[in-house]
Amino acid sequence: MLDGVRTELQSSVNSSLTAVELPDVKQRLIHQGFEENARNKPDQIAIWFKNDLSRPETDIKWTYRELDRKANRLANLLLKLYGKDGLLDKAVPLCMRKCPELYVAILGVVKVSERIFVVSSSNETLFRRVRPGVL
Repeated sequence: MLDGVRTELQSSVNSSLTAVELPDVKQRLIHQGFEENARNKPDQIAIWFKNDLSRPETDIKWTYRELDRKANRLANLLLKLYGKDGLLDKAVPLCMRKCPELYVAILGVVKVSERIFVVSSSNETLFRRVRPGVL
């Protein structure tokens, strides 16, 4: 059943597969490539999150501009709370269920610390021990 869901999801997003030449990203961090996309194609879809395959009206679609704005808001909050060097070169653990806000958290944290530590939420015991709202 899972394979059928994946095929349906992929075909709903990618109606035709096209080869794409990837840029050389050896010297860039993930947020730098993302910010370049936000500058060059701000109105293109960056995140398309499907809550329920049978109910497309529940889809969440954010453009690069929207996602960058949300990530910058989080990054600015972290800078305000921890200072300019407070999180620099520190691993910041993230433990969230897969949702659009997870991508905001990843980008926002990487913008200020350049390091993240993603903890799988599939480990429900660990996930329950983490207080909501705590990074």
